[in-house]
Amino acid sequence: MKRLLATTIIAGLAIAAFALGSFVGVAQDAYKFKADSPAAKAKCMLCHTSKMGGGKLNAYGIEVKEALKGGSKLTTTILHSLDGKKTGKNTKTNGELLKAGELPA
Repeated sequence: MKRLLATTIIAGLAIAAFALGSFVGVAQDAYKFKADSPAAKAKCMLCHTSKMGGGKLNAYGIEVKEALKGGSKLTTTILHSLDGKKTGKNTKTNGELLKAGELPA
């Protein structure tokens, strides 16, 4: 039983790591963040409220989730579909902020 639990946990962590890499990579491809920008440094906190990812989504993360429409394949097209939106109390659009390397949420 312990072995099954350990295997399940390891598999879950591997899947989470893969998801993190692919989502962050798509965002980087879409907006070409400079390495020292807040958006590049945020990594999973671009969409999540904590560094661990996989947890609670921030306002931008909720928008991304809704844009995915239940699918799990994030694309640059999906991210750019949110460019015209203003997340939270921002005065600039998501696209303006992300292209400048800033965080939308």
